[in-house]
Amino acid sequence: MSMIRVFAGKANMDFDNVTKLASTKLIGLTTYYPGYTGSTCLLKDTLVPYLWFVNTGNNRYAEMLRSIIEINELYPKYIAENH
Repeated sequence: MSMIRVFAGKANMDFDNVTKLASTKLIGLTTYYPGYTGSTCLLKDTLVPYLWFVNTGNNRYAEMLRSIIEINELYPKYIAENH
């Protein structure tokens, strides 16, 4: 969630409002709030789908996953510099 908050900020989206609105949907969303930890499994869990999207020509999803991986890798530096 912490990395998603950073991504939302860069997209000029109010993360708290997005979370609040998403929790009103019938999709079973559990509301989580950002903390100071990164996701240690994100790279492992994201790399295989990323490579699959690249190999199948799904560039839109590959680019999104690449951005997520990049944000995850930069998040510790962001926390150190901004908190």
